Amino acid sequence: MLLLDNFEDVLTNEATLKDSALVEAINELLDGIHHPLKTIITTRVPPAGLSADQPGRLRVRHIDE
Repeated sequence: MLLLDNFEDVLTNEATLKDSALVEAINELLDGIHHPLKTIITTRVPPAGLSADQPGRLRVRHIDE
């Protein structure tokens, strides 16, 4: 399991990722070969530009305050 907490800290004001290598890594997790690694990202700002080509591999859960 990979936990990326407070993910908003690596986002720009436009909610895009600041680091292109991180964009590549996250998209590889979403688009690459199937693997047993589960990734959980917690953030207050939904990141823009993440791959959604594999909707079964990306799930968004909104938690009401």
